[in-house]
Amino acid sequence: MLCNPIISGNESTVTSRPVGHVDIYGLYDPVTKKIRYIGKAKCAVKRLKGHLREKNRMKSPLYQWINKLKKSGHSPIMKVISSVPEDSWRDAEMLAIKFFRDNGERLLNVADGGDEPFCSHETRVSNGYKTSQNRNQEKMKAMVFLSNYLRSEDASEKIKDRIRSNPELFSVFKRYL
Repeated sequence: MLCNPIISGNESTVTSRPVGHVDIYGLYDPVTKKIRYIGKAKCAVKRLKGHLREKNRMKSPLYQWINKLKKSGHSPIMKVISSVPEDSWRDAEMLAIKFFRDNGERLLNVADGGDEPFCSHETRVSNGYKTSQNRNQEKMKAMVFLSNYLRSEDASEKIKDRIRSNPELFSVFKRYL
């Protein structure tokens, strides 16, 4: 996949970027057209998908804004600001954030860029483990809720048919169908 996109809504234009470079991108408000966030990505298309996927798990101002947009039927617009050598992305990201802040833009970045705030490898591993544990707890709660629901009289045949047609769900909930 080539990864130097300008993404507007559900459409994207992707062109090639030099090998060994990363993208510095901006997320723009689709209504006001103002830049709201600056980040870096090896592949901006994948990073936007990641932001949209993470919107319900993260609690930062960026994800609160994305949730607000999604509730109103919108998605952020991503534009690649520049493509820079991999070894200089930190400076490029910090300069972009400083530039836009100095020019009055209300960015949602909680840090000044360039890997700040720094987290050690151990902290990242610990955070990943906690996130995994939380996801597993959420799955368990959902499974308990669904099994209780399927036992109730409220469960429609349509819902039961959907579960029967999904092999993964069916293997877990077949005893309740």
